[in-house]
Amino acid sequence: MPVAYLGKKGSFASLVARQRYPDAETVSQPTIGDLVTYVKEGADRMGVVPIENSSGGIIFDTVDAFVDDSFNLFILEETRIRVRYALLGKSGQPIQTILSHYAALRHCAAWIRSTYPAVRTQPVASTSEAAAMAAAGSQLAAISTRESANEYGLDVLHFPIMDSVPNITQFFTIGHAPVNYSGSGGNTSLVATLDNSPGSLFRFLKPFHDLGVNLNRIQSRTIPGDSSACKFFVGLEGVESETNVGRAIELARPLTVALQLLGSYPRLMDPYES
Repeated sequence: MPVAYLGKKGSFASLVARQRYPDAETVSQPTIGDLVTYVKEGADRMGVVPIENSSGGIIFDTVDAFVDDSFNLFILEETRIRVRYALLGKSGQPIQTILSHYAALRHCAAWIRSTYPAVRTQPVASTSEAAAMAAAGSQLAAISTRESANEYGLDVLHFPIMDSVPNITQFFTIGHAPVNYSGSGGNTSLVATLDNSPGSLFRFLKPFHDLGVNLNRIQSRTIPGDSSACKFFVGLEGVESETNVGRAIELARPLTVALQLLGSYPRLMDPYES
């Protein structure tokens, strides 16, 4: 059972994939789009994708993959990792640029300004990609995992960075068949396409309010070339088999142009450690 993850070996996604699926073959993918394509091409394949970071916010590349009409996959579970960042580089070499994923750069921004005020920052596709680039270049450093230091032959210059600020990244496992989870502590995700007209979002949300279903995530995305409608990626607390959740989805469906369920799935509460 191959499990794909974002970034190179040593990324936080790779740590989640290996800790959650220790017996699986793990496969690196450079972008969310590449990861989704890889999973689609094999019926037994799964993928681990980041969805939100407590400091950096929503991962828009993941949301854009979910709302694409060609996605045709399902969310199987939600996991979390406690992110602890390290600054990696080459000891004794001056630093001109610090590379990392934008969420990591945002979390560490105050520390960078205080510790390296003259250094520029550059966002890249993943924290592990940043480590690989720092290893290959000169006067570069990366905010990444300690594991990436061993992987790419770098020194750990600082660890941990801003560890006093809680930093949790949430990940989804995606695959080909819904899990139809009916236990406690689960979540549901869906994509709603709504008319671009006054009150459409209010009307769509009202059944969830009336039936006491809490929304823990809602993100709007435009439809390229179509200004008449808008897509929303929506997360619900609870699963479709619960009476109020199922009924709210049933009442909301006619109020949409289209409604796609991405799955009701378990949420693993204890975060993995990086």
